[in-house]
Amino acid sequence: MRKIWKKRPFLLNIAGILILGVLILGLRRQAEKEEGQILNETQSLKKESKIDSFSDAQDAALYVLSALKKNNIDMALRGFAIDETALQMAFVKTVRAVPQATLTDLPALTSDYAYYFPLTSAEMTAEYIRQFEQICEELPEVETLEVVDITEKSQGEQEEQLAECLAAQEAEELEILVMSGNTPFLLEFTAVRYDENWKIHSLKPGLLYENKEQAVKPAEGAQEPQKVYKLPDKLAGANYFQTLPVTEKTPERAIEQFIYAIQKGNLTKALAMETVKKSEDTSVEILKKQGENAKDLKKMLYGFLGVRDVHFQDKSEEQLNQLREKLNPGNMVYLDLIKVIPIASLENPEHIREYAGLYSYNGKNYLTGYTLCQQNEGWQIRSLGAPALSLEPGEVMYLSKEESRKTSEQNVLTPEGK
Repeated sequence: MRKIWKKRPFLLNIAGILILGVLILGLRRQAEKEEGQILNETQSLKKESKIDSFSDAQDAALYVLSALKKNNIDMALRGFAIDETALQMAFVKTVRAVPQATLTDLPALTSDYAYYFPLTSAEMTAEYIRQFEQICEELPEVETLEVVDITEKSQGEQEEQLAECLAAQEAEELEILVMSGNTPFLLEFTAVRYDENWKIHSLKPGLLYENKEQAVKPAEGAQEPQKVYKLPDKLAGANYFQTLPVTEKTPERAIEQFIYAIQKGNLTKALAMETVKKSEDTSVEILKKQGENAKDLKKMLYGFLGVRDVHFQDKSEEQLNQLREKLNPGNMVYLDLIKVIPIASLENPEHIREYAGLYSYNGKNYLTGYTLCQQNEGWQIRSLGAPALSLEPGEVMYLSKEESRKTSEQNVLTPEGK
């Protein structure tokens, strides 16, 4: 055999390549298997898309309006620019556009750090659901909705600013006259174009997180409609996800695996470990809770990076760029979970327990809280907070070296005054 390798060394190279290929294939299959265990392919998500793209802003608006009339949240979400905005939103330019916002108000910096993408996607999905529900509540008899006119507001400078913030090729603000319950109303959507595909960025004017006002306005003095737009029935491609519950045999194991997911950059699994319900179909309740969990996890990660909630007013461009660099999660793999410590609490029922996580990261020590619940399948994280220690969801408490040493010596943490 050795003679063969000596005479034909290229065979050794081929063998090495084949072995490497088998290893890569095995890793890919394992990754797909793990992904399949945490993502819920709901009945709605299984539905095949028939629309590849929207050629103009009007088509994108009509698609979402059709979903509103049908009260079909799966259809609506497919028409929103979730992936596109999450991956490309320009942080500094967006902050300049909404100086009154705080750091936690805005999605994580996914355009700079793809690590955060699952959190941004989940947060945006939940925000779109809130806008969708707001219109459904404000429009009477939404199932009777008819679209009678769509016009572009043509606010050149504002639309250019929107496009720059979202790193889109183009942005349009639309005024949409609808009839609902035989009464005319005015809607205002913001549409964006990425390459040749238009999507809806917001069901209100401006940036998604900017406008908290009423979504539906009375259309005073509206003339008798001359035509009614035909609403589409076909589906666009899916662009959101819903996690399956992930459980562990013990609370300690659940926290350890949660931190391991953070270290590995698998934030989708981290969110799955906070999912306490399973649904056969797309669930508004689960998606909204998933968005809340994403925001809490974002706050927790920012805390480990030494960044608290920041107000953007009076921040220079240099300061904003320094902040952006500080939010780099590249070293999160070195987050060290030193100890998981039970918290004594007489207020929780037997199936609910609170714990504290003690960590070391970047030369500093931290403490966070967890609330876990026991289900039939095992233990799950219910919240990234511990009320018994007055630790809010996602809060990261800095500890001195002495405080960390004393905490690590405790087998049970007892809240003060108890």
